[in-house]
Amino acid sequence: MTPTLQDFAEAAKRSAAAEQQFLTALLDATVYVHVPATPPPSGRLQLLQFTRPDNGQMVLPFFSDQAKAQLAGLGQVGVQALPARQLLELTRGATLMLNPTDEGYVLYPEEIAALLAGQPIGSFTTEHTTEDERVGIATPSVPTEALRTVLAAYCATEPLITAGYLVQVHRGSNLEEASLLVDLVVPQAAAERVTRACIAAVQPVVFSLALPLLLTCHDLEEPLCYEGSACFYRAE
Repeated sequence: MTPTLQDFAEAAKRSAAAEQQFLTALLDATVYVHVPATPPPSGRLQLLQFTRPDNGQMVLPFFSDQAKAQLAGLGQVGVQALPARQLLELTRGATLMLNPTDEGYVLYPEEIAALLAGQPIGSFTTEHTTEDERVGIATPSVPTEALRTVLAAYCATEPLITAGYLVQVHRGSNLEEASLLVDLVVPQAAAERVTRACIAAVQPVVFSLALPLLLTCHDLEEPLCYEGSACFYRAE
């Protein structure tokens, strides 16, 4: 049986390789969107959006099959089929969410632009820390000039980022695990979008780094403990 777009989306939650397969399949798929129950004037396409309850962000929902779209619409909206590539082209600048009633897969504007341009958007894993951890912080011991340049250029395009820091962190029982850590100062409500956009931005240089790359965000009110040399960007 040929895998459906929903099959690819489910697999994408489990591995980075499957996520790339999902994104490739998405561009060739037919998807379904919500439109007003009363059709707009001929020749116009009006798509419906909703506000995410977890972060207040406005997103445009789309669905992998007609049944999911109809179920989510509760009979109060219309459903229209569109080629996914056309949908992404028509909605540049918007944030899209696939199957929001099934956890959902979010695509941010920067990721959509990279996807349409045939560029990698980057894969990542999310780490949630539940207890205090002893870490060492130092000036990077490996070349980071290209990374700092790309990061500073991205931060300059995002008005919500007020500062950015790059350090080397050492973790593990004997602090033997070294990584590079990028820490962006940004309001918590925008942290997910900024993180994902930053991951897409650093793709041209990430594979040339000598150490693994970690990325985190701090709220404006959270204290920082970095030396001045760690700062690669500060908003004017």
